[in-house]
Amino acid sequence: LSKEVFFLYVTKSGRDVFAAHEVVLSSLAVRAPLPGGYSYLYLPRGPVINNKNMEQETRDAFFAIISCAKEYFSPKTLFVRMEPNIENSPFVKHLTRELALIKSISLQPQVTSIIDLTKDDADLLAQCWQKTRYNINLSDRKGVVITKDDASFEEFWTLMKQTAHRNEFHVHPKSYYEALYCARDDDSSGAPVHIYFARHDSDILAEAMVAVFKNRAYYLHGASSDKKKNYMASHLLQWRIIQDLRDSDVISYDLWGKNSSRAASDIE
Repeated sequence: LSKEVFFLYVTKSGRDVFAAHEVVLSSLAVRAPLPGGYSYLYLPRGPVINNKNMEQETRDAFFAIISCAKEYFSPKTLFVRMEPNIENSPFVKHLTRELALIKSISLQPQVTSIIDLTKDDADLLAQCWQKTRYNINLSDRKGVVITKDDASFEEFWTLMKQTAHRNEFHVHPKSYYEALYCARDDDSSGAPVHIYFARHDSDILAEAMVAVFKNRAYYLHGASSDKKKNYMASHLLQWRIIQDLRDSDVISYDLWGKNSSRAASDIE
């Protein structure tokens, strides 16, 4: 059973015009299959609200999204699952009651760390734990080399499977990661997804898949080898990613679910 992907948006005038001054709310929408030919509609990190201060328009837009789901996806689509990235304000709580929304388990990370890449090396390293700074230097002295997009996708996938098996966590199908990485070929504004590798001699010790959207970057997936673990390759990998992103005029790096009390201390 395959998933279908749509793009939904609501405009102020109701016209089918996707323009910044017209759109009140928009979202990626994934129709996921359920048994018996049924499905549900999932809005990851959505809907996105254009102006959070306009409560009436936000309320109307949420109603419109639900109405749209009923009109275009019923009767086989049983419910809509939304995870908007908005603050849990009194208005949001009131809107939740008004729409009779039911709290569900979150699929998207609820806590993250965002690294400010407008700072220089000294300031960023100062935010790291002393042990993290030590491990970065150790990995560098050991001769670990960080490269970008120079290995085959098969090497990335092999290490992902090994890491998942060793640490007993779920991975998506291979086609999922391939689709993410291959999206770079369809983006005329530049490659939005990169894979970074930490190497030592012929061994790949760690890897990370990073997405870039405009001037912001997101750490999507990572894996590490059980070889040469004392080389601390993951620390140097993330540090070189930070430096490379900043040199590419990216202003922030979202670790996408990794939480830390100090912004740059969780780069391992």
